[in-house]
Amino acid sequence: MIIVKRGELYNVFYKKRLLLIILLAVVFLLTTCSNSIIKDDNLEQTIREKIGKDSGELLKEDLENITELSVEYSDISSIEGIENLTNLTKLNLAGNEIKDISYLANLNKLEYLNLSSNRIKDVSALVKLNNLNELLLNYNKGIGLPENISQLAQNDKLTRLDLGSNDIDDLSFIKEFTNLTYLNLSDNSIEDLRPLSSLKNNLIELNLRKNNLLDITPLSSLEKLKVLNLEGGNKRNKIKDISPLAKLKSLINLNLSDNEIIDITVLSNLTNLKELTIANNKVKDIEPLSSLNNLTYLSFYRNEVNDVSPIANLNKLTCLSGAGNMIIDISPLHNLKNLKELYLWKNEIEDISPLSGLDKLTRLELRFNNIKNIKGLSKLTNLQSLDFVGNEVEDIDSLKELDNLTYLNFSDNKVVDIIPLAKLSNLSKLGIRYNPIKDLSPLLNIRSLDELYIDVDTLGAKGDDYLSTVNLKVLNKLHFRGVDIKKFQWQ
Repeated sequence: MIIVKRGELYNVFYKKRLLLIILLAVVFLLTTCSNSIIKDDNLEQTIREKIGKDSGELLKEDLENITELSVEYSDISSIEGIENLTNLTKLNLAGNEIKDISYLANLNKLEYLNLSSNRIKDVSALVKLNNLNELLLNYNKGIGLPENISQLAQNDKLTRLDLGSNDIDDLSFIKEFTNLTYLNLSDNSIEDLRPLSSLKNNLIELNLRKNNLLDITPLSSLEKLKVLNLEGGNKRNKIKDISPLAKLKSLINLNLSDNEIIDITVLSNLTNLKELTIANNKVKDIEPLSSLNNLTYLSFYRNEVNDVSPIANLNKLTCLSGAGNMIIDISPLHNLKNLKELYLWKNEIEDISPLSGLDKLTRLELRFNNIKNIKGLSKLTNLQSLDFVGNEVEDIDSLKELDNLTYLNFSDNKVVDIIPLAKLSNLSKLGIRYNPIKDLSPLLNIRSLDELYIDVDTLGAKGDDYLSTVNLKVLNKLHFRGVDIKKFQWQ
């Protein structure tokens, strides 16, 4: 007969009980994990942060209280479980790895849906989202088949649609989307615009940037357009004739940059324009712009303009770019008193005195001209950013009054004395490369300085070893103070 002691019997019972508890705990954990409402960990984490529930089981009641959710660029591959967020009105899933969107099919309260930059090919799940007003599907390369997209036209409330960067070359599907007010088709392979004429009753904003456009005649019927972007994008669009725009008199924002346009006569009729970009074309004559009195923004940089007198009376302008042309005389600009930003780099300008009265200017770029005298800048006390790199300036005394400057770059000039800079108490970024500066010590008075662009040759004047040593000590002090000294090789 085997005799079991009482203590041993207790130990056996205890061990079995402990083992049972462990097994139950493991089963519970496995069951909990496998039954999680949200399958993707990153999506679940965002939802938990949204509702303030760091741990514990996610309940359907928790999810039903969410009306807006944004989970951008979170490496999400599955949205299984999102169907439980039945009260969602706004959902942003941009920048993930999502392929299957079938779980969205019954979220019929959605009004805004951003699915850009994913891997979606099939959008049939969106057909029943009858309250959807805005849909972003840009950067989903496999989605460009007309038969795939056309099914979305069943939704009468869909007024804003983004299909940019999807390799679309056939627009036949778009004629069914007659309620659209906004349409982005940028960065595709579109040549034929004829289907767009079906959108003439409602379309207000249209983006056709970076396609393969030559003929824009079909746009002539879109008379309700207010915003139109036809930018070439590295000369992908090669538009020459813009006469079809003549009837688009509601336009307030027009971008024609980077095409092959010479004649802009038709623009004289578009008097409601507030923003116009005709940069990087072949325009010589800007006389048609003289009637555009509502312009606040105008860019004609990189053309062949030498006469700016036609814009002399466009006094609502706040931003003007005429960079990269052949301008010598800027006296017609003296009357543009509301200018805040002016870009005139790479021209043939010598006299900048006409700018002396433009006291609202906060940013001025004059690099690579033929400027010797900058005395006219002394009254521009609202300037925050000034660049006159690559000119022939020797005297910068007029800069001492410009106490609001935070950025100043006059590299590649002939400046010797930088004492006037000592008074610029707000200056944080300074470029002084390729100047024969004798003494850098005034820089020590600029306590706000964060970044300094300088070269070895600026250390001394004509090989003066003493100056080189003194200036190197100045740089060491600035470096020790935390100033980031750029483009400089320490010896």
